[in-house]
Amino acid sequence: MLCNDGSFPARGATVSLVPLASLLPAAAGAKGEVLDFPKGETDFNGYYLIPHVRPGVYIVDGHKEGYNNDLDLVRMVLNRLSLDDRKKLLATFAQVTVAGDGTAREDLVLRRGGAVSGRVTVDSGGTLKPTTVIATLVSSSLTGDASGSGDQQGPAYLGHAFTDDRGVYRIAGLPQGMYLLQIHTTESFISVVPSGKDFVPVSNRVGTGELTVFAPDALTKTDAKLVRIGDGDELTGVDITVPMRKLHSIGGTVTQGGVAVPRAWLNVLRDGKTAQESSAITTSDGSYRFDLLPSGAYTVEAHSPGSEDSDVHALRKKITVQLGEDDVTDANIDLPTQAPK
Repeated sequence: MLCNDGSFPARGATVSLVPLASLLPAAAGAKGEVLDFPKGETDFNGYYLIPHVRPGVYIVDGHKEGYNNDLDLVRMVLNRLSLDDRKKLLATFAQVTVAGDGTAREDLVLRRGGAVSGRVTVDSGGTLKPTTVIATLVSSSLTGDASGSGDQQGPAYLGHAFTDDRGVYRIAGLPQGMYLLQIHTTESFISVVPSGKDFVPVSNRVGTGELTVFAPDALTKTDAKLVRIGDGDELTGVDITVPMRKLHSIGGTVTQGGVAVPRAWLNVLRDGKTAQESSAITTSDGSYRFDLLPSGAYTVEAHSPGSEDSDVHALRKKITVQLGEDDVTDANIDLPTQAPK
């Protein structure tokens, strides 16, 4: 097995023999057949040997960090293709036929995948805690627009990497195509403490938030900038900036009959579901706050302690909050004293 970016041995690569029948509809294979997926690893010279292989037709699948694995991508879209189209697509992969005796040989060349790197920062200065950067394949010449990136496309092909202490990330081994880059960050100040035989969540201080940011500094997929990555590309400077200038807070106090309610649960959801749902717990004085919210109309719902998972006899109340260019600090909620009948 060789690497295409220098024709040197693919050392330490994993080799799997994938039965062709496992990738075709049941009607196309032998019913009741027991399929093996034998594996091996290349040596320092790039050679591999997989003994005791059952007779059959196999796709030779090579894995090495930083190199493409198109079979993983194709597997995600096979069930959307007709039998004939499946066969045509799978015929482009290296295959080997193992007979009842003797030795079969199939050489393989691994293609260097694309890589993207950059830095995750905050526009007001500094970086985030270590964060996962996710690259989601939106479209590819291998799969068309059926890459699974859309809300109705099914599972998506993802690459990911953690940021370091400087906020720098690098994702390698990406098949060519168009990618959506994003991060998701959370801040929560909730701990779990014993209470009798149970454990209860307690808010350590006011403030909770969840935020997804798309490259370069977008808060929605619609405003995101896609990145084109080709085989062997090394794209640098693809930065993601958290736009604090666009983010604000909603806070207030939860009471019941005018008395502050600690440990009340709250949820906030932006109309149109353009921001993910977030949860919070009130502190000992009944206060709460949601951070990292873009401008827009929000629904804030409060639940009395212990009723957050019950739709029956729950003491709850919803309010609507219009968040503009400034924080809203007086979004107070007074819970009903009696459950609805």
